[in-house]
Amino acid sequence: IKEYKLKESSKVLKSVKLTRKEIHENDLIVLLTDHDEFNYDLIFSNSKKIIDTRNKFPRDSKVISA
Repeated sequence: IKEYKLKESSKVLKSVKLTRKEIHENDLIVLLTDHDEFNYDLIFSNSKKIIDTRNKFPRDSKVISA
């Protein structure tokens, strides 16, 4: 999905390309679903904090399993 408009408001959510810069610029990454096309090493090595609901990341101080 490239873009999704929330029904409750006029806010529009947009997809972004998953890059080192994009990951690093965010304070938190939330993994809600796992897909084979995600580069989990790229996400892990460039994120500050991760909430992992799929247990895809190793145990680490920056990973919160949910």
